[in-house]
Amino acid sequence: MQTASVSPVTSGATRISGQSPGAESHQASTETVPADVYAMYGPEPSAGHPASDADQADVGQAQTESPIPDPEPPQPEVLDAGPEQEAKPPDRIDQLFIRMQVNYGHIWSSRFGSAELMRAGKAEWGNALARCSDERLEIGVNRCFAEYDKAPSMTEFVRCCLPTPEEFGLPDSEDAYREVCCKAHNPNHPEVIANWSHPAVYLAGKATGWHDLQCGLSGVRNRFDKHYLQLCRQVMSGARLTIPQPREKALEQHQNGRSVRTEHEKRTAQSYLDQLKSQLGMRHGNTSQD
Repeated sequence: MQTASVSPVTSGATRISGQSPGAESHQASTETVPADVYAMYGPEPSAGHPASDADQADVGQAQTESPIPDPEPPQPEVLDAGPEQEAKPPDRIDQLFIRMQVNYGHIWSSRFGSAELMRAGKAEWGNALARCSDERLEIGVNRCFAEYDKAPSMTEFVRCCLPTPEEFGLPDSEDAYREVCCKAHNPNHPEVIANWSHPAVYLAGKATGWHDLQCGLSGVRNRFDKHYLQLCRQVMSGARLTIPQPREKALEQHQNGRSVRTEHEKRTAQSYLDQLKSQLGMRHGNTSQD
């Protein structure tokens, strides 16, 4: 077995012993070591002096260590999330549900047995209260807690948020009905018509019928409440109601189907008679002197 030895060559290539001259010539033409490699890893060994073992080791190490570093593996891209956002405050419907839960306990939470039902319930309540201001919502919560021992329905809670007739100077339906019943016998009298608590009470009584209110016919209370509620809604929507002033002819009083003169008519007639008497007396005095 032949051992290979490295000998220097002047052409810049190395020849391995044991090869034929033709092969050596071919290798010299195809495996020429560039001169700059020696400049990179050290001086080129001089001709006639074989490279030492240390030189061969340096060359081998230099060949294994590439002068160009391997590319680093790609790092995952980190997106800039921007400044940290503050936690969004709870929605007012969420706050409402929390307060209802605290006040009514299991009676309230049992209505929403799952997360899906809870989301659906909040959506429905949010739509129903969309036009309700925060101030009206707070009023509704306080009124709800005062009036309902058990958790109210959505419709009942919405009513608690609506303005009441009292907030607009309107009496409640009970007081209004009592008033029309007391004044139904003579609603247009000057002293009566000037003392109605609110035009809505008078107009509701007129729409119901003064005669029916005096007689207390069946269903008259429901009819009055219906008319009064409609008028209250008009007032709360901004309408301004007035009591029509009666004409002089409408001030006539009747007894047993016959017209009866009012006190005003009596005073007017008496004044007219006094004037006539005065004129007749003056004429009578002038005639006697003649």
